[in-house]
Amino acid sequence: MILLALLKWTALVMFLAASIVAVNARLNAFYGTHITSWHLHTVKAGETLYGIATASNAGYPMAVEQEIEKKNGLGSSMIRAGEVIQIPEGR
Repeated sequence: MILLALLKWTALVMFLAASIVAVNARLNAFYGTHITSWHLHTVKAGETLYGIATASNAGYPMAVEQEIEKKNGLGSSMIRAGEVIQIPEGR
């Protein structure tokens, strides 16, 4: 009985995770980015990659965040204060 309940919860979590990934992919494809150029930015304490992507006004923040990760060869969205990264400029 417990095993069956655990399997149902696992299936639900997997379905929801797949749904989130699919929705994010569609939003990225629909909204995309409007990157016109790149410039260097020194990360300040408390800044996040998502916050930087949002402030860049270069398109859908999650898509821009992914472009920043690619451009800088980051393995994740983790950044540290003092790190110098390339960030986009939008329209």
